Parts: sequence; C-alpha cells; structure tokens
Amino acid sequence: MILDRIDDLLRQMPVRPLVAQRVLESVEDPEASVAAIATVVSLDPGLSTRILRLANSAAHAGREPAVSVERAVMLLGIHTVRAIVAAGAFPLFRDDVDLGPHDFWGHALSVAAAASAAAPALGVSPDEAFTVGILHDIGRAVQHFGDREAFDALGRRWEPSSLLQRERAAFGSDHAHIGADAAARWGFPESLVEAIRDHHSPPRTVGRLTRVVMIGEAVAARLDDVAPTEPIPPLDALIAELKVPLRPDKLIRDTERRYERLAALAETA
Repeated sequence: MILDRIDDLLRQMPVRPLVAQRVLESVEDPEASVAAIATVVSLDPGLSTRILRLANSAAHAGREPAVSVERAVMLLGIHTVRAIVAAGAFPLFRDDVDLGPHDFWGHALSVAAAASAAAPALGVSPDEAFTVGILHDIGRAVQHFGDREAFDALGRRWEPSSLLQRERAAFGSDHAHIGADAAARWGFPESLVEAIRDHHSPPRTVGRLTRVVMIGEAVAARLDDVAPTEPIPPLDALIAELKVPLRPDKLIRDTERRYERLAALAETA
C-alpha cells in the first residue's frame, strides 16, 4: 500500500531550488522577520510539509498546534528551519532529481493565493488558508512518487468527473484521502487534515477552511490555461451556493496580483 511508504515518499520530495536559496538567504539576514521567512517557506509544498510535520510532532506536544507555516517557523526557530531547508535542498545537486508532477507547484500556488484572498470573507485566517491551499493536493505528490507509471496513466485521461474513481482503482484511495491520511500520520492539526480530505466533497457539507480551499480551486480553474483534471465546481455557482460575500471578478484580480508577487519571490535568485 502506498500509505505504508509515506515517510519514505516524503523524503523523496525535494525543495524547489530557488525557494531553498531564498529561504537560506532570509535566515542569514538579521533584519528578516519570522513572517518574511515563513512567506518564502510556504511557497514550497514539500518544505511546508516538513516544517509543519516537525512543529506538530511529539517533541512539541503540549503547545498550540501549528496550523500555519508562520506558526510552525515560530515554534521551531530559525536554526532548525535552516537545517531542514539545507537537508531538503541537498538532492537538488543530482542531475536526475524529480521535482514532482509538472503542474503541481503552479496549481498549488494559484489555489493558495486565491484561498488567502477569499479567507476573510469566510472568517478564516489568510495564513492558514494559504498553508492548506499549498498542501491541499499533497496526495497527488504522494501518488506521483509512489508509482510514477500509474500516476502518469491517470493524466492521459481527461474526464475530471471520474478522476477520484480512477485514483481509487489505481492506488486504493483518491488523492484527497491519501493526502489527509498522510497529514494525520505527520501530526497535522485536525482542521488541516479535514480540509485536505474534504476539498472534493459537497460544498455545503464541509467546514470553513475546506470551503476556502474549494473556492481557491475554482479560481485556479478559471485562471489556468488548460481544462481542470479534477472535479471542480464553477466559481460563480460555488460562491452563490455558499452565499459568501465575494465578487468573482475582484477575487480573480486579487488572486492574480498575489500570484504574480509570490511567483516573483520564488523565482528571483
């Protein structure tokens, strides 16, 4: 079973090279704040996962759980973050390094940017919304590293409505539940686990953090150049169903601005 190899698969997820470089530069800057360092850390799903996992481990039991990357960085401290980033970046010196599904980072960043923009309208912390937006499809990365051939075969069929069923046939579970099971094993707070697990559930049956992610995915689907490969409801219909005080056109503009700023931050060496 793919879940039996979760820890090994997590170690296979490298940190994006420029993100690692920017984090290492930030932690050496005496004027960089925790919030600034956390912003760069949160741009990378693999690095965010490592940071959150350690911050929510048994070693930090008894403290308030880290639901956002910023909270995790505060708990761990700069020296620990530097060590985690350096360890995650080491495999990047290999020529054959696998950075994961080709569309994974861009989609995760789009969803995170949109989720954080929509968060205040649902009474959710933008930092928490961004974190779960970056991590919501972590199950796809687990599938990719667990069985690349089976994962690539899923991508050759373009029926979004049947994706979850095809994933269950190929992996024994869909990416939402694989990601949630992984997050639970890694000690993530229950609110993050639920949002990862439920982001393809009926919108009115889920909590606020999950709804924020669903809105983020709907925005990302509008902004992407290709048709979505997942079952994602249309943005206007989703906002109307949830009765959220959001204007789709303004949300899209806000998301585009956030995405451009964050992508530039990740890509500037």
